[in-house]
Amino acid sequence: MTLHGLWPSYKNGKRLQTCNTETQIDVKGDASDLFDSMKIFWPSFSKGNEEFWTHEYNKHGYCYIKKYNLREYRDFFMFVMDLFNRHRFDQIMLKAFGDLSGLQQFDMIDLTNHISQVMTGLHFDLDCKRFDSKQYLQEIRFFFDLDLEPIQMRYPTDCKIGEPIYIDFQ
Repeated sequence: MTLHGLWPSYKNGKRLQTCNTETQIDVKGDASDLFDSMKIFWPSFSKGNEEFWTHEYNKHGYCYIKKYNLREYRDFFMFVMDLFNRHRFDQIMLKAFGDLSGLQQFDMIDLTNHISQVMTGLHFDLDCKRFDSKQYLQEIRFFFDLDLEPIQMRYPTDCKIGEPIYIDFQ
């Protein structure tokens, strides 16, 4: 499990569109522990990492920079990685199902119940992607407000109830 982003929301679940009223900043990774960790836990799957991180910072990061008086993009990324590590989001499937391997099939209710048991107190939903006529788990979305308090909300999903959800444990 990797991180996709931290998108700011109000307590009612409504997302902030953008907080960036300032100059766009280009994120430059370096050989630091922070960026080494981000390459593993916050990679881009469709473009270069720096381009992806630049988008995440300029679209979403400014909200947190302003609210928490962070100085620069490195502080934002450290802030997000700390949240990721605090909740051990990378260990969700291992904690929920043990050490599985290969392609596994789940019922949506079973999958949701297993995740709920290990991620108590956090509201989430699932999102799927179709490939070869099957739906695969693409994301587990957890919801927090700008104060990093868990909130209950729903976001549109492509997961079809009653249809198996596949996960490829590699």
